[in-house]
Amino acid sequence: MPQWLTTANVVTTLTGLRVVGDTYIGFRNAYAGRPLNEFRIDTDTISSVSRTSQICADAVTVLPDHRGTKQELRLQAGLYAQVKGGCDVNGSTALVSDVEFIKGAW
Repeated sequence: MPQWLTTANVVTTLTGLRVVGDTYIGFRNAYAGRPLNEFRIDTDTISSVSRTSQICADAVTVLPDHRGTKQELRLQAGLYAQVKGGCDVNGSTALVSDVEFIKGAW
């Protein structure tokens, strides 16, 4: 992360997620070991296999001790309890993360 960084816009896009049946799954970016906003897929009306996409977008205030260092960005996913469907990835799935560094006064 650049030394001058104060804020970052983080956008993670998943395309070609394979969902089947009653699926309720959440996705979120994680920065500095902290989960960010959660974005959900709820397919309670799908009775067959289909594909969907999910976008996770967050504005992150960068911690001062992280400036000028390398930091890990993670994507977390998890099914909610008592769902009968599923979600998986395969060769048709793409994951793209875009991070925009924003310089501010500090």
